Amino acid sequence: ISSLQTLLLEGNPEARREAAFALGLIVDPESAKLLQTAVTDSDTETAIWAVAGLAEQSVDLERVVAWLARQPPAARWQRVSPYLFRFPPTQVLPVAREGLAIEPESVQGMVVFALARNPQREAVAFLRTQIGHRDPWVQGWVAQALGQVGDRTDLVSLRTLLDHRHATPVIQALRAAQRLIASGVAPAPLSWVPVLLELFKDSRPGVALTAMEAAAAWLLDDALGDALAQQVDQGGPRRQEVALIALANGGDPRAPDQATRLAVSPLPRTRVLAATVAGRLGDGELLRFLSLDDSALVRGAAVAGIQEPGGVLAAKTAIEALEDTDPGVRAMVMQWLTDNPVAPADRISRAMLGPGAREVFELRLYGTRALLA
Repeated sequence: ISSLQTLLLEGNPEARREAAFALGLIVDPESAKLLQTAVTDSDTETAIWAVAGLAEQSVDLERVVAWLARQPPAARWQRVSPYLFRFPPTQVLPVAREGLAIEPESVQGMVVFALARNPQREAVAFLRTQIGHRDPWVQGWVAQALGQVGDRTDLVSLRTLLDHRHATPVIQALRAAQRLIASGVAPAPLSWVPVLLELFKDSRPGVALTAMEAAAAWLLDDALGDALAQQVDQGGPRRQEVALIALANGGDPRAPDQATRLAVSPLPRTRVLAATVAGRLGDGELLRFLSLDDSALVRGAAVAGIQEPGGVLAAKTAIEALEDTDPGVRAMVMQWLTDNPVAPADRISRAMLGPGAREVFELRLYGTRALLA
């Protein structure tokens, strides 16, 4: 610490910055004392690293702000805001309003980010006031936070973001609404259905795909279900995938039939999708069928289906898959067997050695864990 102290007090700006960074890694009262001095350094970047280090050492934000009291407000917040998110949100909230009054917008954005990154219910009222912020990234952070700590009233403000010309607020608003509905905090508002249908056709791929994912929270809705089914039939590979998984997640009765139809597609990628959805649906019969596929990718996806919530791949199928010629598939089976120890040890041991020429490190790792189980 004495060497770092010398650099912090006597070094050039670059040396002082490195010294402040290093002191932040040393959790020690003497280190914290030196960093306290550094927050008022004439070099702003050195001060920023000092603030970051104090946060890592769990120094209370109120104390840090007090040490900067003689600095002009703009200078104070230029030093505090970049790593404000490292302080607990409960400490950020009391000083947040002062930070939002400071230009430039980057300072304001960091204040909101610090509260939205790990949102607390105590901050929800403050976050709601920022849903209309000029910066679309800030709006996105607020929407994401409201999806975690908001309530049904927030669907109104989230709805306003769906018309935004920037993709980020739209995507985060869709995800937030889906989360609120799926958690039971709010019912799915029917007024959103026409908007979702329009967003399915949005020219921004991220917006369109997120709208399809979010639509699962509105199923069973005939119009949305029909539109998603149409995407499964006519959309490109990614749209087909997102639409079918949304149908499955939303419990739409068309999902099992669609998955069964895709299971006999000539395209391995499509059969992989069928296996993924079968895992979501817990369709053991379809998973067993796909576990015998000619493609190792498809067989692997079928084996992965046993790890999905509700997956019901039978122990017999898992044991049979230990003889798969692809070591990657066998490794996935062994991963499942670690939590479901139903295979004889000798079958696992043989599967760790062969068949197949491709070496897979995970095969031995998961095989050892399966044997221990």
